[in-house]
Amino acid sequence: MTITEFAELQFHSADFLSQPSLRDLLLRLRTNQSAWSGFPVYFYTAKNSEKVIYLISGWQSVPAHEEWIASDENQTLLKLFEPHVQITDFVHLDVE
Repeated sequence: MTITEFAELQFHSADFLSQPSLRDLLLRLRTNQSAWSGFPVYFYTAKNSEKVIYLISGWQSVPAHEEWIASDENQTLLKLFEPHVQITDFVHLDVE
């Protein structure tokens, strides 16, 4: 059964989208996670905060997502994002 990933990311600076290095990291995350999972990755900005974006994507299963989380590429991305962002919420949703 497929699941939906929903994550809230809070950046330390409201102008994060104007920083080319962070835009490049978001693009790398979207490209590589999508290639791994086979599902598109979407980013949405929060209406009530300029520092928050939401990541929404799909996975074949929770274990499939856990494999990505443990992967070398994802761990590298987490280290690159660490000075700029914190994951403030994360859930798997069982919705179609």
